[in-house]
Amino acid sequence: MDVLFRTAAHEYGAKVIAILLSGLGGDGSAGLVAVRAHDGVVIVQAPSDAVFDAMPRHALEVLVADYVLPAAEISGEVRRMLARGIPETRNGARDTTPRP
Repeated sequence: MDVLFRTAAHEYGAKVIAILLSGLGGDGSAGLVAVRAHDGVVIVQAPSDAVFDAMPRHALEVLVADYVLPAAEISGEVRRMLARGIPETRNGARDTTPRP
């Protein structure tokens, strides 16, 4: 996971939407940090919703996610983000103004 997220962050920057779901250990957290550092969007499954909550919990200890959602709500949020267009960032704040 870390390699995938880091590679995507380096290649696509703010166009990346990284999603971390249920799992064991801390895999993925370093990659999510890279996504955030390149202004990408980070979505983490709510630990209370995860079958195995270690990965989501660890990710939330390491960084502040843009969204923490139950798995059933993640696809809808991604669809809404894509319908608005990938948000630009300004001074670290995400601009969610709909794009034409």
